[in-house]
Formats: sequence, structure tokens, C-alpha cells
Amino acid sequence: MTEKEALKLRSLSEAVSEERCQLLELLTIAISYCTDAKHQAAALSDEGQAGTERLLELFFSMQHPELMNAEHAYEAEILLEALTALCAAVLLHPGYGHQALGIYLEVQYLLDDLMDGGWFE
Repeated sequence: MTEKEALKLRSLSEAVSEERCQLLELLTIAISYCTDAKHQAAALSDEGQAGTERLLELFFSMQHPELMNAEHAYEAEILLEALTALCAAVLLHPGYGHQALGIYLEVQYLLDDLMDGGWFE
């Protein structure tokens, strides 16, 4: 590795470290903001729903960086991980009452659509 390459690598590492610190600070503020919104029973706007979806994609890409450039495998892997997490949640935290029944029925509807082939090209 040349001195110039080492300098670039060190500069990149420093930039990543600096951005990470800034991100952690913003995340703590955002968590507080969302906690307040949750306590006020605020609903997500369309923009908020799209932003939440994108944040989940970014979260997943941090957990599976090897899939970041394989778009279709990446999408399927996100779905697989979501289904696995949902299965674990149903097993570990069984719901009770009307809300749980509604969630279970909606998930079953979505899974039927998934397995009917409507989700893959």
C-alpha cells in the first residue's frame, strides 16, 4: 500500500468515525422525538411511512453488507428476515384480544398473497 493510499484510507476511516458520532447524536434526538409522537398517538404520514421503510432497508443493509449490491437477492433477503422475525414474535409474544386477531388475519392474508406468487417476478 502506498503512502497516498494509506492517507486516503485513514481519511475515509476518520470521516466514517466522525459521521458515526453525528449519526448517534441524531438518533438519540430522533428516538426522543418519536417517543413523544408515540405518546401523543401521532400517525405516520405517507412520507413517514416511506421513510420508515427506507430506514428498515438501511438497517438491514448494515446487518448484511454482502447483499447491498445484489438488489433482487437483497429484497428477498429483507422479506425472509421480516418473515423470520414475525414468526419469532408470534411464538414469543402471543397476542390477545381483537388487535391480535386483526393482526393475525392480516398477516395470513398477506402470506396467502405471497405464496400465490404475487410478490415475485
